[in-house]
Amino acid sequence: MTADLLSTAQPYLAAARVALALWLMLASAHWIVGARVFGAAGLLPFARMAGRRLHHRLRRRLTMRLLQLWMAAQVAIAVWLLFAASPWLAVAGLIAALVSHGSFIWLNGEYVATGADKMGLIVLAGTAIATSAIAIGDTALLLAGCLVSGGQLLICYMVAGWSKLRQPAWRSGAELAGVMAHALWGAPWAARLVRWRGVALGASWALMLGEALFPLALFGGEPWLIAALAAMFGFHIATAIVMRLTQFPWAFVAAYPSVLLLGHLVRGALS
Repeated sequence: MTADLLSTAQPYLAAARVALALWLMLASAHWIVGARVFGAAGLLPFARMAGRRLHHRLRRRLTMRLLQLWMAAQVAIAVWLLFAASPWLAVAGLIAALVSHGSFIWLNGEYVATGADKMGLIVLAGTAIATSAIAIGDTALLLAGCLVSGGQLLICYMVAGWSKLRQPAWRSGAELAGVMAHALWGAPWAARLVRWRGVALGASWALMLGEALFPLALFGGEPWLIAALAAMFGFHIATAIVMRLTQFPWAFVAAYPSVLLLGHLVRGALS
């Protein structure tokens, strides 16, 4: 059983590393392109941002060129994740990515951290733990890593769904229509679609129930779990297109392999 589970987990974790590499590349490219905005002569220079004294001193030394070199190194780490030939090399790449991007988020905090960054860091940690389990042959450690990544995804979806269900504006479809019509986050063609109350209402309830009840998919058959994950991935792709949140799909989909493994373990425990 132990050997079978560890063998089953390897392709799942390899898929997680591919998604993490794509997310890290996109996140790093975003900062390479936008470095001028945060440089000394930019619109939002890091050196002028408020924060703790240590953070402020360090940010003063973070020049535009240094920021670009830092992010270029993260792109190299992402390539490393794609081509790591052994579990220990993969673990080293995951830890390097976690330390590098985690340090960047720690340094700049609320000014740069997005939901995709936070999710990506959590999945990096969980995947590193699970991949270490493959290297040493420890199923308990594998479960721990899957719970970090997959468990966080379940919590994110469920909390997002239930928090929306508590809001009358979401239940009526008005909130979704407002988001689609927003000058920054919306899109004209999407706003026209949700002007129809039935479309806004149906889309809102589908999203709310899909998120709130997502953990129940673990207890169905594998096809049901795959369908639920595919639906949520479709939602992330839609938000990437409409709201230009291009990093979110890959940060969240990197946790999908862990959810599939958790589903495998739950079904095994119930059978």
